[in-house]
Amino acid sequence: MPATNHNQINHEEITSQENDINTTERNTQASSRFQNEIGAKVLALVNFESKHKDIVESSFNKARQNKEKLPGKNNERRNFAYLSRLNNMVEKYGDKAERKLWEASAENVVMDYEDIPDAYWKQQEQILRDNGQGRELSRYEKEILAEDLIEKQRESITSWTNYLGDKNCPYPLWFKVYAFDGISKMSNALNLDDADYSRRDNTTALSFPKLNAEILAKVYRQINNFYGVDKEDWLSKNSDDEKLVSLVKSANFPKLYAKELIDTKVILKTPERTEDVHGDWFEYKLGDEEKIASLAEGTRWCVVDPNVAHNYLTYGQYSNPEEDEYEYDDDDWEDGEEYDEEDDDYDDDDQAETYEDDGIKVENPEAKFIIFRLEDPNSPGVFASNGSASIRLDPDGMVAEVSGLGEGQAIEDALIPIVKEKTLSLPGGEKYLQKFDDKQTLIRLDKKMEKGQDLTKEELSFLYEIDRPIATLDTYNREDPRIPELRKKYGIEYAVEKGVDANKMVSSLEPEEIAKNLDTLLEHGANIDINELVSNVNTDIIFNNIESLLKNGADANNIVNNMDLSDTYGYLYTLLDYGADVNNIVKKFSLRPSSIASGLDVLLEHGATIDVNKLVSDLEPLDILRHLSTLLECGADVNLLIKKMSKKDIAYYRDILRKYGANLDTY
Repeated sequence: MPATNHNQINHEEITSQENDINTTERNTQASSRFQNEIGAKVLALVNFESKHKDIVESSFNKARQNKEKLPGKNNERRNFAYLSRLNNMVEKYGDKAERKLWEASAENVVMDYEDIPDAYWKQQEQILRDNGQGRELSRYEKEILAEDLIEKQRESITSWTNYLGDKNCPYPLWFKVYAFDGISKMSNALNLDDADYSRRDNTTALSFPKLNAEILAKVYRQINNFYGVDKEDWLSKNSDDEKLVSLVKSANFPKLYAKELIDTKVILKTPERTEDVHGDWFEYKLGDEEKIASLAEGTRWCVVDPNVAHNYLTYGQYSNPEEDEYEYDDDDWEDGEEYDEEDDDYDDDDQAETYEDDGIKVENPEAKFIIFRLEDPNSPGVFASNGSASIRLDPDGMVAEVSGLGEGQAIEDALIPIVKEKTLSLPGGEKYLQKFDDKQTLIRLDKKMEKGQDLTKEELSFLYEIDRPIATLDTYNREDPRIPELRKKYGIEYAVEKGVDANKMVSSLEPEEIAKNLDTLLEHGANIDINELVSNVNTDIIFNNIESLLKNGADANNIVNNMDLSDTYGYLYTLLDYGADVNNIVKKFSLRPSSIASGLDVLLEHGATIDVNKLVSDLEPLDILRHLSTLLECGADVNLLIKKMSKKDIAYYRDILRKYGANLDTY
């Protein structure tokens, strides 16, 4: 992509709020010592001294050696010493030294190649699949993607450090440190519901939040006015905003930055009725990644990271080694040969026929995002700063994905007709027709459910997928969430009583559902192989429906073979009554001799072949005591039992042991 840093701030276009800071703040601020006192308090609240222990402790020890007076409590004193040391360095060596400090800080938080997690590569291969290519990434492609990922992270954090390190930056040093500490722990994934950014570590393959100078100014105002100007005055002005008060008191930079951003963004809620929806579609192509990411803020869209948006817009367009004059392979890279980027540029004169970026060659790129933005009903021509629906075209210009803001990136109900019309007007959109139609049918059935209305036989046949599966429109839902809700309301018994063919119903149901509704289905003429059904369900389903299964002809031995040991024991009497082979049960219980001991008398009564004394030898002493009477009654050698009992237990059971002929003279 063109070498443009969209995050870079132009200081001539700084917000009016920041200009106020520049012209007045320095006149109203006290000495640098007072500023450091403010900063020390704020940094202590976010445990800065713990996160940066080595450098802070070093500064603290030097200050103590020099017998410097350090104000505040323990942690505040440590942070004060650090800030003072930093201030002294900047004052001594000037702006150039500060710029180098921020440059080093930026590089320190950018991830390394070896830290890129497997989940990132899986995501990239999913993007390949989404663009019609089901394959693994080559090493060459991984090298390109890794370089691009790292560079995008570097660009996003450098926009912050360039701004903070600029000589015209209006903030005191403590606030710069505080802000950078917060930003370094934030990804660019903003959750509107939680009003917070997702946190990052060294394996986070996302960029840093985009710098918004206006929002940063607002954060500074809140923190500085509370801790450095007049706390009581600030509280009196903001007491009605409990969340703001809480965030300022805790000095939570990520959440405070997120709150100020959300409060500033034009976030519009989608109306419930389609006729009340007003908005328009906007197209974004290669080079618009930052705009796409901005519109994705607060959504569940992965393109909130501009790097992901970039990859969607270029994938499938890698130079093919087999078609290039120079054929390369992984061995070439292992030998230390580097990719030649001399020809990697973009020429406007070529009218975008060829676009080259980081080794990716794109011929006539057709990939784009078409995003629907709501229009503010109170401000015509003002559109929401986040997208409400997105249609992605692949590099061939074909519709590849349709996404919304609901769970699983489902499109909100009111937007379905609007998105449907747009999708069907685009190349490849016709393949989504059935998905849209099925979604609209489910919406209609859902409304009938809300009103307590009955469903017709035809509607129930659709709901239970009698003739065909319901096509899913949602990007990441395997099935529409409405389906299980509707089926719970309009159950299988309801459906077959309404005339849905029971045999067709069986063919569309999972074995578990058949087992749960076995009596109903059979009563309505369903032809079901009961023993095949038993073999296809788990032990819990068998256990919970065993009476129905056995009553309707299930082979008791088949049930024994498909149930786990404890469930079999729980229905021992029932299984034996239905003709289960007692020795087959004993064979199953041999894995747990205590189960045989528990049902020993019953098993023997039904003709089981059991060597009781061998059983005794296999039992633990506790099981011997637990089943002592049964073992003795069933013929166990009393002296063999005594050998597995303690003297204390023998003394306790002396009478019953003597009754069965035990020689206790030696005990």
